[in-house]
Amino acid sequence: MIVPLTATACRGWAANGGSAPIAQHWTDLRPHVQATFPTAQRPWRSTPVSNRVEAGARGWRVSRVGGAVAPFTDLCYRPAAAGGRPGGEQCRGDRVRMFFDVVLDRFGVRERVIAALVLAALVFYLDFTTSATFLAAALYIPIVGLFYGINSPSVYIAYGVICTVLSGVASFDDFTDFEGNLDNIETNRVMAAIVLYSVCFLVYRNSLSADVLRRLATTDPLTGVFNRRHFMELMGREQRRADRYATTYSVLMIDIDHFKRVNDTYGHQVGDLAIQAMAQACQKTMRPTDLVARYGGEEFIITLTHTEQAAAVRVAERLREAVAEIVLPTEREALSFTISIGVSSYTKGMRLDQIIGVADQALYAAKQGGRNRVCAGPEPAAQPAGAPQPAPA
Repeated sequence: MIVPLTATACRGWAANGGSAPIAQHWTDLRPHVQATFPTAQRPWRSTPVSNRVEAGARGWRVSRVGGAVAPFTDLCYRPAAAGGRPGGEQCRGDRVRMFFDVVLDRFGVRERVIAALVLAALVFYLDFTTSATFLAAALYIPIVGLFYGINSPSVYIAYGVICTVLSGVASFDDFTDFEGNLDNIETNRVMAAIVLYSVCFLVYRNSLSADVLRRLATTDPLTGVFNRRHFMELMGREQRRADRYATTYSVLMIDIDHFKRVNDTYGHQVGDLAIQAMAQACQKTMRPTDLVARYGGEEFIITLTHTEQAAAVRVAERLREAVAEIVLPTEREALSFTISIGVSSYTKGMRLDQIIGVADQALYAAKQGGRNRVCAGPEPAAQPAGAPQPAPA
């Protein structure tokens, strides 16, 4: 049996300062687990997963999805009676992958190229001073792994050419005795060069594929902004940052007014154009540090980092005015549309789902109030009680 640990329980534990593995902090974690799973009993053992949660939950590991940290809902803990001891073959494999991920993330392109050249020089020295020609020539091949994640083909080509030249220089003595070493030259040097270029090509293609998969896993294919899953992952980090450093942020929940009428009147293709225009307006209006995501259908959600509610309302008004100026040409007539926006801000102690819930309630109030307007939730200093109030003009 695998028992999933919900985001609420995980955030509650992290907010209380838990930062070590579950076996050492069961007393901190148990109230939050039992609040979600009353029948859960100790002992627990973590499932083998491949990456760490940062900040308050540093002792936990989560699975990697497209190169990004998976959400808290992917965290699972397995009772000891369910079988399997930690540290098995799968767990060791995950530790190895996590180690290489950390190494490659910490070193940039320049550092990796320098390290590859230093290692190639060392291999050349071994090749030049020893008689193990094939082994020395083959040592150039695993160095290509340092370039994983680099998408410039010139790097791989340059490395292959450099290694070929070094291998040829090291085999100069073999050419002086051409008749006796012809088979050795063909078998060792040529085959090693072919394998080297093949590995370079495979690593390059794998790096490109990883980037494509990462983009597909984190962005919305229609608009190019973040999808809902990746937005929630990023918001988990922003929530932990706000809890730890006492910063603030605001959330805008946005919905296109009468969007079903647009689809019914102009067709779904025009509706897609309206969604794309909406996303472009959000990206132009927001700062590079803000998070823009498609929440679902015609709904968008934006996080304004380090922004209080009053400033968030002003930003929302600018966005509403910018969208109202959009004109889309269609076969029938020009199309203009409006949006309604709900605003909420972070208050210390509030959970992420509560903040999004307040913004959603404010959006509902804006819809009920006539649409094409901004509605703000309760002020952060006050408790989230009472109905949302329309923002001042």
